Amino acid sequence: MPTTVQNPILPGSHPDPDIIRVGEDFYLATTTFEWLPGVRIHHSRDLVNWKLVAAPLDGKRIGNLHAVPDSGGNYIPSLSWHRGTFYLLYSEVYDGVWPWVANRTYLTIAPSIEGPWTEPVHLNSMAFDPALFFDDDDRCYLLHLWMDYRAGKQQMRGIAIHELDLAGMQLIGEARELFTSPPGFLNEGPHIFKRGGYYYLSTAIWGTWRQHATMVARAKKLTDPFEVDPENPMLTSFDDASHPLQKAGQGCFLDIGEDQWILAHHVGRFWPGVERCPLGRETCLQNIEWSEAGWPRIVGGWKFPNLSFSSPFEAEIEERDGLVLDSFEEAVLDPEWNTLREPAEESWLSLSRSPGRLSLRGRLPITSKVGQSLLARRWTQTQFTASTQIHFEPRNEATLAGLICYYDTMDFVWAAISRDETEGRILSLIERRPDRGFQEQFVAKASLPDGPIELKVAVSPEGMQFGWRTETGDWTRLGDLLEVGHLSDEGLDGTKKGFTGSFIGLAAHDMQLEQAWAEFEWFRLTPGIEE
Repeated sequence: MPTTVQNPILPGSHPDPDIIRVGEDFYLATTTFEWLPGVRIHHSRDLVNWKLVAAPLDGKRIGNLHAVPDSGGNYIPSLSWHRGTFYLLYSEVYDGVWPWVANRTYLTIAPSIEGPWTEPVHLNSMAFDPALFFDDDDRCYLLHLWMDYRAGKQQMRGIAIHELDLAGMQLIGEARELFTSPPGFLNEGPHIFKRGGYYYLSTAIWGTWRQHATMVARAKKLTDPFEVDPENPMLTSFDDASHPLQKAGQGCFLDIGEDQWILAHHVGRFWPGVERCPLGRETCLQNIEWSEAGWPRIVGGWKFPNLSFSSPFEAEIEERDGLVLDSFEEAVLDPEWNTLREPAEESWLSLSRSPGRLSLRGRLPITSKVGQSLLARRWTQTQFTASTQIHFEPRNEATLAGLICYYDTMDFVWAAISRDETEGRILSLIERRPDRGFQEQFVAKASLPDGPIELKVAVSPEGMQFGWRTETGDWTRLGDLLEVGHLSDEGLDGTKKGFTGSFIGLAAHDMQLEQAWAEFEWFRLTPGIEE
């Protein structure tokens, strides 16, 4: 019996999915941008239950992202398996001024999904969104966006193809234009697959905003002109602003056996009452059927993503209550924790300095793009309560530590303990957002007694409410209920701001000596609102 699950199958920031099958195993890779470990790879045998099994770009040997901009870093992974070897292709996007994108494309390989992964090889610096395609004759090709920097030209000109010598891990000859984008199409995120004597090319079109979509074209040979699906696009949410799954696009097709096809893609879900997506772009699966003319179509729908996915495999859905309780007693971090731009290292993040606690050494400010001491995990639901207990004796106003809701360096809300020369130890609520001036960021303050302090934030469709208490005291609200919507990809003025999603975490900084340690006894996250 088939098993039906709800979309998205990977909630929270899991954009740009690439899905493959190896025997009975399915692997799905997603983009991580400036967060490390880089490139999240989930595994399933039934397309229903997924488990995080790898994040190959650990930052120690591969993928250090010092100083990359917000929503920069590791872009759109391409995961492949060919003749016993896993191939991971990805771009690192650095700072740049459009259309002068500072970007490098790398390839790393491994005998198994757990590694060991080789030192990445730099292939080219043409543009982001790379992918590999292995043809039936074992020839391998690199696909990527073709950028044209010249005045008067369409900047996102089309899709390029370049043969790759796997033995030498280097490109052969020159890149050529595989597909020329019609005016305004903005093709990116290419994938090639074969069916019925055709090479099919799928791309993401019209950017990552609300008009986001997936396009399909096909040709009999890779050297032939590609014909665009006459009903293009084959997937989009743009024509229905009320659809629960918005921004549908960035599709990747997979034959799961016996000519049964699925499509992995991402969406954005509007926060209740707000046309913005704090959870970021999330991975969905769709069942695919084929028209009489041989074009892929979403089963049971037209172009809109379905709210559920039917796996052909019989499976028992693993119920997850969403509860997270980390007492920091293990020798290694839970893999759901992430750091910014550099890997967790004992010099600033320690599980052994005070056994049974997480120790964070304050370094550069949270607004920095280098040396941030922040440990966080993805928001995956629209209603939750997160709390922690912190031991922290700050020296002065330049040393801060606490509980943070974080989107990027320009947009976060932080309940941070510091010290005032007249008031002593204080708790400040700092709401940094792009539409506020510096003085407007400090929205609430409370004087604190000695000893450990518990901090809490309750997140709901109505907003974010921070609070604090001592071990034996009652909860005290810190400030008013704050808006959630600005912690999202969308700017408050309706413009595009970023590509990630909101995180909840623990942060510290010491702008004076970079020596102040904060110790966190535990971290707890529960679905719903705890009083």
